[in-house]
This record gives sequence, C-alpha cells and structure tokens, in this order.
Amino acid sequence: MGQEKNTAVIIMSCDKYHDLWSHFFYFFDKYWKDCPYPVYLATNSKSFTHKSVKVINSNCFSTWSEETAIILNKLPHDFIIYLQDDYFILENVNTIALTDLCSKFVQYEADYLRLFPIIGPDSDFKNESDIGLISKNASYRTSLQAAIWRKDSLKKLLVFSENQWEFESNSPLRSNLMLFLSIKQQNKGRFKDHIYPIKYYYLTAVLRGKWRRGILKICKQEGVLLDLNYRKPESYGQYIYQSFYDFSPNIIKRCLDFIKSKLLKNLKY
Repeated sequence: MGQEKNTAVIIMSCDKYHDLWSHFFYFFDKYWKDCPYPVYLATNSKSFTHKSVKVINSNCFSTWSEETAIILNKLPHDFIIYLQDDYFILENVNTIALTDLCSKFVQYEADYLRLFPIIGPDSDFKNESDIGLISKNASYRTSLQAAIWRKDSLKKLLVFSENQWEFESNSPLRSNLMLFLSIKQQNKGRFKDHIYPIKYYYLTAVLRGKWRRGILKICKQEGVLLDLNYRKPESYGQYIYQSFYDFSPNIIKRCLDFIKSKLLKNLKY
C-alpha cells in the first residue's frame, strides 16, 4: 500500500465551477467505488462536504498556474492522478490497470504518463506493450487531459503568468529534459469507443462557462439533474464550431489554440 499512500487523485477546479462538484462526484462514486487513493478537490476558497474527499484551498484568485502551484505545495503526496472538475467518468474505472500504470511510472522514474492518448505516444518504450514514449517535440506534450504526474515535475513547469491554455502551449519546451509517457490506443476507431483505465468525457463537460450538449445527453440518461438556469448550455453555433475543432487536424487545432490563448490571456480557470 506504500504507492497508494504516496499517490493522490486531485480534481482541479475553482470556486466559479462549484456547481459541477456534486455532479462530478456522482459519476466518480458510481464508477470508481474501489478507488484506493486519497482524493482531493482543489479550489480557491469554497468548501465541499463529501465522505471521502478532502478540499485544498489555494486562497488565491490569480492565474491557473499560480493557484495550481499553491495547491501542489499543500499536497502531501509525491505523485498525483490529475483530473479536472468536468471530466465526468463514464464507465467503471479499471483500478487494477491504473495501479499497474502507477507502479510502472514509479519504476521508470517518469515525470508524466498520459491516461488518455490525445495525442498518444510517438514511439515504443522499453518492452512495454501498453505505454509508449512522447517525444520532445510532440504537439500538446503537456496536455491537461487525465494523467499521472510527478508533483515536483509539474511544479517546475509552472509559470505563474500562464493560464491553462498557455501552459499547454508553452510548457512542452520546458519539459524537454523530462520523461513523458502515454498509454497507447487499445483499439482503433473513434476515441469514445476506446478502452482505457479511466474512461471519461474527455471533451470536457463545460466549455467557455457553458454546458456542452454532449454531456447534457449523458446526464439525462444518468438521471442527473443540471441547473440550466445557473449555467446555460452552449449555443448551437458553439456546438458546431467545437465539433469542427474536436475533429480537425492538429495543425488547425494549434492555430485555433494560439488565437484562443491570446483572447483569453487575462481570464482565470
């Protein structure tokens, strides 16, 4: 149990997304009943009551990177399984497979292991069949999709002036000397049909402050009632644009991300 005690699940959030927390943990409790790791919810200043969740407050309202650095300094674990508040889990988590990946992460002294291969590894690693190497020049090398992180490595990559989009765009160059790994695609076809240890709504349930239409359908099927007066659904125009983005080639995504990063420079997570 040593590894489990030194590894924590951390759900990154902020106060203005507090309405997501009960919904996130509905899916978490239903689909990860045997989670062996301590679970933390990271936010600015608000509290949240849940039998198996500890809240860490940054007590800071600055940039995503500065707030994250404060949270990590308060976290008493060396390794984290990073999730975000709108990564709603959709199927039972394969805890055995995830624990095995955590063991390999420690064994290889890795800095990062992506748990959802968008984008996947560039080449094989050692003799491993389920994980590969992310090259130094890979696009979105430091993606904030679900991943295992060495806490100190993530801290070293943070620049306090950056929001999360700038972090994803700029930090790959800062990570060149670090060992970055990713699980491999387990079968071909659409991402939503793939099988991974943690299968979640990787498109994110909320985008630009509004519910995505895909998660509205999922929540309705689950019987989860959302307050659509407090947080509105995305418009059809937003839905069409984002659907185009989600399935565009990486070069187009990079151009759109650059524009978005500049437009949202002063926005907080």
